[in-house]
Amino acid sequence: MKNTLFTLLLSLALFNFVNAQNIDSFTVSNPLPYVCDTVELINLSTNYTSLTWEISGGSFLPVSDFPYGTNPKIRFGGWSGCRNVKLIVGRGSVYDTIEQICAIKAFDSISLYVIGNKIDTVDVHTNYYDSGFVATSYCSGIDPSKSSTTGNVNINVVGKYIITYVAFENSGYSDSAQRIVYVVDRVAPTISLYGYDTTRIEVFCQFIDPGFSVADNYCTFNEMELYTQTNLDTSSIGTYFIDYTVVDLDSNYATVRRIVEVTNAQPPSLNSKTVYVEVYNSYFPDYVITHSCCDLAEIEVFYQSNVDTAKLGIYFTDIWLKDCHGNISDTITQTVNIVDRTPPILTWTGPDTFFIKQYKVLPPDFDTALHYWDNYDTALLFNHQKGTYYTTYLVNKAPGCYTVIFNATDNSGNKSNEITIWVCTTPSSIEDEKQQRNVHIYPNPNNGQFTIENKYPNQAIHSVSVFNQMGQEVYFKEIDRSQTGSIEIDINQSPGVYFIQAKSEKGITSSKFLIN
Repeated sequence: MKNTLFTLLLSLALFNFVNAQNIDSFTVSNPLPYVCDTVELINLSTNYTSLTWEISGGSFLPVSDFPYGTNPKIRFGGWSGCRNVKLIVGRGSVYDTIEQICAIKAFDSISLYVIGNKIDTVDVHTNYYDSGFVATSYCSGIDPSKSSTTGNVNINVVGKYIITYVAFENSGYSDSAQRIVYVVDRVAPTISLYGYDTTRIEVFCQFIDPGFSVADNYCTFNEMELYTQTNLDTSSIGTYFIDYTVVDLDSNYATVRRIVEVTNAQPPSLNSKTVYVEVYNSYFPDYVITHSCCDLAEIEVFYQSNVDTAKLGIYFTDIWLKDCHGNISDTITQTVNIVDRTPPILTWTGPDTFFIKQYKVLPPDFDTALHYWDNYDTALLFNHQKGTYYTTYLVNKAPGCYTVIFNATDNSGNKSNEITIWVCTTPSSIEDEKQQRNVHIYPNPNNGQFTIENKYPNQAIHSVSVFNQMGQEVYFKEIDRSQTGSIEIDINQSPGVYFIQAKSEKGITSSKFLIN
């Protein structure tokens, strides 16, 4: 009985010892995994009633059978370093054991790659397209909300630009890369010559460079450098060159060449045109030197002429030159017209208004006060039959004031100034003459406001008319016949000479006044 009991106790102790040794024992498939590696927790004994796995610090992802499986699998992601792994088992009591797993970040769990060239070159003022990047996560996946692209390229300004790309994975790890973009100017400027590419000058003559123009796709004129190189020698006959070079800020350059041929000296040349000279004025040969290597002061001018400036007509002048080298030009002939372009001038020394009896006419010699002057002609063509005196009064002999206009034309067709005088009719009876003297205007001259004084109130004025120098009626006023004495007149007309007619029962009274 005792042996049986001892044997039972011994068997139980051995069982517990063996089980304790087995429970105590587990291992891991990889005690030093890389981040994102999968690790299997291997239990070396299955003689237990329950088990639980614990890992300190978190930051792992269960793959399968964690925390109660026999051989669970886990993946360590988003961290590096060591973690404690605890296996808790029990058969009525708890036994535990602890091992360590140390994860290391032995490789990048996220990779970012620039699409295309990491160093790009693009010409200024063209288009640039950023091809972007691609990111790959080997662990927890890409977080697009945190990925970004910064930096821009100004395609219109030469320079170096940096574009930075950043990508994040969900575990927090990130990767970044940069693209460098150079905006460059690789286009050479252009240079264009003014004038001819090949030009010719005479020996000893000064060469005047016609110049050139430059243009560039990027730089302004003041930002470019200009160079000129030449072997020109104007004192020696030969063929020479002038090189023009322009260089922009980016060392792009262009060069053009002008050929200059220095040749034998040629005689001077000149030309002229037909000239017109006013009679009695001075005449000097009019010409233009079109070619000569000498200064104007070194050129002699010769001419022969039959011009008579005191007589109208067509004349000719021969002109030729001799330069400082003794070369004589061809002779040219200039046509010279002596002309009269000065109009005659008329003056009048008589009264500017004639008063005649109604139905009478001007005397034949009324124009003896007309005088004229002309610079050349002694006789002029006069026109007397002009004015309302001829066109109106001589037709109907109506009372009023009329114009006589004088003008003249000389033998060259020049027209003179015009002179205008007035002819006003007066009463034809003695009684009417008295009436004429009984009307007085004051002030005269005036500003359009004046008074008509009737010296005989018993002879009432019943209407007043005012005429301008063209014979046009510019004012009319009916007068109350009961009104005697003075009459106030107010007219708004421009300054000049005007004529007034006052009508009464005895006839018409005419007078002249001036608005200043």
